[in-house]
Parts: sequence; structure tokens; C-alpha cells
Amino acid sequence: MIARMATATQELPRYFEIVANIETNWKRYVVYASLAALVFAYCLSCIFLHQFEDMISEARRQRYVRT
Repeated sequence: MIARMATATQELPRYFEIVANIETNWKRYVVYASLAALVFAYCLSCIFLHQFEDMISEARRQRYVRT
């Protein structure tokens, strides 16, 4: 998780810089909103990744348990 967050902190300023160079205001606002939604989804994936991995491993473990 730390590596994913470190990558995000390195890449996000570059994305914001690219968006800031868009000349038309409405296009810039649309891209800022899209970027904000992607950042939000990325943060949620970083937060809940451990829980998703636990759920998947538990489901796989239950599948292979003999009954």
C-alpha cells in the first residue's frame, strides 16, 4: 500500500500540471472533476485493498475445504 501511495504522490502533481495547461475553461473543469473522481476511487482502493484480499483468500480457502 505504501508503494501505491508513493506512486500517487509522485504522479498526481504531474497530472494536475497537465490539466492546468488546458486552455478552455469548461474542458479544464471537466478534466479536474474526472481527475478528482479517479483520485477518490484510487484512495478507496488503497484503503480497502487489504480487506478485499482477505475476502478473496477466505473464499478460496472455503472452496478447497473438504466437507
